[in-house]
Amino acid sequence: MTVRGGRWTAIAAVVIGVFLVSAPVASAHSELVRSDPPDGGTVAVGRSTFSLTFTDQVDPVSSNFELRDQEGHTFDIAPTSVDGDYVELESESLAEDIYVLDWQVVAADGDQSNGSVTFGVGIRPPLSAGSAREVPDVWDLALSWINLSALMLMIGALAVAGRVLAAAKVDERLQRRARRLAATAGVAAVVAGALIVLARTPRGSGPLSEWATSIWGTLAGTSWGQLWTGRELSLVVAATFLLLWARRPVRDVRYERLAAAALVPAVVLGSLTGHSVTLPSRTPMAAAASATHLVAAGIWFGGLVVLVMCVVPLMRRSPDDRGPILSTVWRRYSPMAAVSAGLVLASGLYLSGRHLPGLSDLTASSYGNALSAKVLLFVLAIVLAGVNTMLVNPRVALPVQRLLSMPAGWAPISLRRFTTVVTAEAVVLVVAVGAAAWLTSVPTAREIELAGQVTAPQIATADDLFVSFEALPSGEDQDRLIVRANNTVKTSEQPITSVDVTLTAPGGEAFTRSLDATEPGRYEAAVAHLSPGVWLTSVTVGRDGLPPTEVSLDWSVDEPSTGAIDRFEAVATVLALLLALVIAALVMAGLRRREEDLTSRVRVTERGQP
Repeated sequence: MTVRGGRWTAIAAVVIGVFLVSAPVASAHSELVRSDPPDGGTVAVGRSTFSLTFTDQVDPVSSNFELRDQEGHTFDIAPTSVDGDYVELESESLAEDIYVLDWQVVAADGDQSNGSVTFGVGIRPPLSAGSAREVPDVWDLALSWINLSALMLMIGALAVAGRVLAAAKVDERLQRRARRLAATAGVAAVVAGALIVLARTPRGSGPLSEWATSIWGTLAGTSWGQLWTGRELSLVVAATFLLLWARRPVRDVRYERLAAAALVPAVVLGSLTGHSVTLPSRTPMAAAASATHLVAAGIWFGGLVVLVMCVVPLMRRSPDDRGPILSTVWRRYSPMAAVSAGLVLASGLYLSGRHLPGLSDLTASSYGNALSAKVLLFVLAIVLAGVNTMLVNPRVALPVQRLLSMPAGWAPISLRRFTTVVTAEAVVLVVAVGAAAWLTSVPTAREIELAGQVTAPQIATADDLFVSFEALPSGEDQDRLIVRANNTVKTSEQPITSVDVTLTAPGGEAFTRSLDATEPGRYEAAVAHLSPGVWLTSVTVGRDGLPPTEVSLDWSVDEPSTGAIDRFEAVATVLALLLALVIAALVMAGLRRREEDLTSRVRVTERGQP
């Protein structure tokens, strides 16, 4: 590596580090954690207030809520309060019937989620299938696929332009074709990125001006929107330099380097808008692994596709040129692809450990299924790549030849089959990018696990009352106390007049709150967030003509997630680290061998001089 090349690498590393440390965190996929009323629940006639709690903050400007009955009649409903991940809604007083509350929210990361809650007013509704989104929107999936593919083509074209095509002294026309592919991919990435914003912002039924306001709210009012805007601007700059690079009659290193420099923030900002930053801890490591995964996949997949589109047609037209091209172009690209494939595997192992609670989750969710498909496609691509590598580099084929007891000069395929196998490898990788796009469009297994956690209320009976208590998060800095108190004797003529809750903290401090009736038998009040630990709860229910009824309950508040490493994550992390160390050792050994070869050539040359 030259001094200038090392300088560019150092600058890129510093830029990546600054972005990972200083960029704001954007989290992914906001899924419904709980609702009031719950899915499949029943409330009293006249109910007009509802609440939804999600796994992440939602954007109030770009989110939609609709209330309808079984016949499709709609009712006015609107948010009265949005506090982070907690949304309060209000409608007209509802009559006895079965209703469906449809929600479509845009999270702080810009990702769109939707679902529905079915409940009954005065009557019990049929069982509901739930509301968690398992299948991504078709347009969002297609745009993500195009966006990822285009970004990888840009990276791959920049990777093979100088170190492969130019160094192998390939025909300048093929080099220009590679530059045009890079420029086309840059334009496609910019357009697809802009369309993703439109696809993830609900259109609604209002005028275009409302949709434009929602789009602006997504871009300016969410951390995802701000990061995505920065990513798009970086891609615009990179695409501009690629277009200038493509128009040059010969390779211009200046535009090539400027485009590569502009891609650095685009890759980093893209990693900060995905799943990695939803993790409760070690998010810079996960974001760095995500960026590494993308760059390595770009060099392998993007570089291969560029070579297949530029060089393979020539090999098919001119059979006599297959050998020379194989010994120059593909032999130069093969080590680069091997290192990239190893980094894809290492970073993928690490990220799988972060986003999967266990191996069983590979078949338990849409995310796990997509990851399983991606792994199978990766293995198939590795097999095809191995076959190609043994033909390109006889030293790699030698151990296999000895193991299979094959004659000297053995190769797994004939030279004329190389173009077919390498094209098949590229096709498999294209499909694998589709699986990766699916992964980015659905919640991770850990997010689904979080959304499935339910807090059970504490229940007690006293006198002729049935009392339940629970404290639920209702925003960033407060909880809701919810008490249900009902007479177990239907003929009781003493209505409930008051409900008070006294909470004693783990440290001994106590306070009392009076709850307001939100519907017959249900009482609520807002309090500051309860600290972790076991709280002693005393619920006092007052009724006309009777002494107050008091019940005591214990309410446990869990510690916030610390992101402790579980067994599966630990194993995956160790394997990823070992693989990365092996790759580093092999690269260093290859560099030493190359330096020794150069030194030996220089000595031979010097000896031959008079």
